[in-house]
Amino acid sequence: MLLVLILLMLGFQQTANGQSYSEVAYTFRDGFTHREIRMSFNPGNGDIYLLNQRDNTLVRISEASSIDTLATLQFEDDSAKIMETGLNGEKIFFWDTGIGRVHEFDIDSRRLRRIDTSFNHRNMFGHAATLAEKNYIYAIGGYGLWLYKNLLIRYEQDTGQWEEVTVKNRQIVNKSMRGLLYRTESEFYYIGSPADHAGSTPLVYRLNQEEKEWQINNSLTALLNGIYLGISPKHTRVTQTATYKVDTSSNIFGFLSNEGESNYINLVNYKDEKLHRIRVSAMGLVDPRVLYFSERTGRWIIAGHEPPWDSRNTLLIKTFKFDPNLPFVETITKPGRFDSIYSYAGIFLLLIAGFAGWKLLKNGKNEKESDKVQDYPVIIDISDAEPAITINGHMFNSTGDKQLEKLWEIIKDMALSGQKEILASSVDQQLYSSQTHQSYISRNRKKLIKLINDECGTQLIREGKSKVDKRFKVLSFDLDKIKIIR
Repeated sequence: MLLVLILLMLGFQQTANGQSYSEVAYTFRDGFTHREIRMSFNPGNGDIYLLNQRDNTLVRISEASSIDTLATLQFEDDSAKIMETGLNGEKIFFWDTGIGRVHEFDIDSRRLRRIDTSFNHRNMFGHAATLAEKNYIYAIGGYGLWLYKNLLIRYEQDTGQWEEVTVKNRQIVNKSMRGLLYRTESEFYYIGSPADHAGSTPLVYRLNQEEKEWQINNSLTALLNGIYLGISPKHTRVTQTATYKVDTSSNIFGFLSNEGESNYINLVNYKDEKLHRIRVSAMGLVDPRVLYFSERTGRWIIAGHEPPWDSRNTLLIKTFKFDPNLPFVETITKPGRFDSIYSYAGIFLLLIAGFAGWKLLKNGKNEKESDKVQDYPVIIDISDAEPAITINGHMFNSTGDKQLEKLWEIIKDMALSGQKEILASSVDQQLYSSQTHQSYISRNRKKLIKLINDECGTQLIREGKSKVDKRFKVLSFDLDKIKIIR
């Protein structure tokens, strides 16, 4: 145990003698919600930028721990944005969460300007993104116009347009959202779950740019089996791309994950097909926000909070040099790598015994599990200042779709009041502007209801005629499927 502690200090310590970010303690303002934060990393000097989308203030945190406000940005509207720092560290790019308009912020002059000739597509909410050559923005997946996507597109700086990247076999890629898109020296890796199984086993795809053909990487898919992409605790509402999560010299890309009460740093060697896992708590942090890799320093960077609850509003930043030989690093090798046929026989017997034990355990737990999942597919936690919604064990994320987010707020209010019906017209007034055409409102409302019901795996919302007055449409809610935690 002492050896582990010593190695922890050697591998992860943040000293007070000028080490990067050692003095950072950024406190979020009162009323701040993490949902409205975007973060990006500057590969040239190590600066970290935070965009608070409530008032569009852009804050800079330097390696020397200085904190200053660069600007208050003025966009055309208040729609959510994705942000990333350019590869040369001179500019920050902002684009619509549903793909479309692109803005460029010059860090030296502190000027923001729109650089695209596009529009707000609202077609790929929750897409995965990364920057590559010429600061092209690559994006894949997402949800929009009532469909999940598997289209790979890119924003080209020289034309100001989003263009489809020609791929021979796009159809093999599952349509999904909330995935991860990595760019290595010559390849793309895309990790995403099927759209109809949110939070299920990630599927890993590889795209060689010369071959222009997707391939399913079965080994990496098996390696990541059961790992939920992203951090799901209710306090986490920070968004970043995967541009600076790749260590090309070591063939590693990284991401954060959550399993119950534990958060993990996952470092995947995509050549040797190994997964290295580190508990975030080993670094004295909880509720991690973002993970970066700095090629300039050769160190990984993680931002999060200290364990005391009264410190959860203060952001700390730590760095570490990855060493797979440290004892607190769990390494998982490619499944099926054994030395002899006897190992296969032993594993086979263990699987049979394990399956039999699992069946017995499963039968004994069915009643308890049904209380948690089947009886309550929706759990709304209002014990904190910011309510959190869990759907079948996974945190709800609107990915910038304001109508979907507002409809969940209505569901929450209905559950709290115990009211099971509401006029459809009343819902429409809250979701859409008065200028929106009624036919569009009706179609979109039905699509939103179907999306929520499919996500919940039950008819949480039904649309029908009022029993009191048949002339009016109402939405009815199955409140028995919703659990409130106060």
